[in-house]
Amino acid sequence: MTSSALIAAVSAALASRVAAAGGVADIAESMDEAVAYLAGGTTRWRLILLWDGYGSHPAAREGMTTHQITAVIQQARGLPAAAGPKLLAFAERIEQVSAWIRAMRFPDGCEADQAGFSLADSRWLEAPPATRAHMLNFSLAAALPGFAETIPLVF
Repeated sequence: MTSSALIAAVSAALASRVAAAGGVADIAESMDEAVAYLAGGTTRWRLILLWDGYGSHPAAREGMTTHQITAVIQQARGLPAAAGPKLLAFAERIEQVSAWIRAMRFPDGCEADQAGFSLADSRWLEAPPATRAHMLNFSLAAALPGFAETIPLVF
């Protein structure tokens, strides 16, 4: 499973849920780009997804790795009286996004752990004064894509 295929699949799975909940979803290429999105602020809530690299795996010699996916949730401070059910308290929004990602399952044959994503950690991020932001870090055990040829080394 390639990193681009993984982040595209996660984004596609979440797009309709985020929109139905009144939010907007973005994909960032790096944490720097995610921070740039945060700096722009938001009048709605926002989910920013990014592939954050590979992590260690006990079976690395056998071609296994862990994909690191980061989800950044940003929401305007305060709850407008007329917001309705789409605008949850921020802690509830964080839990909602976490549950969506942890509920994802992968089809047979895609070489990902059938248990899905595990939540590795989370932390608060600096955000513009009128908003708040929290980052959730997930990991997924998966096989690395094969390679087309072996490249011999000469000493």
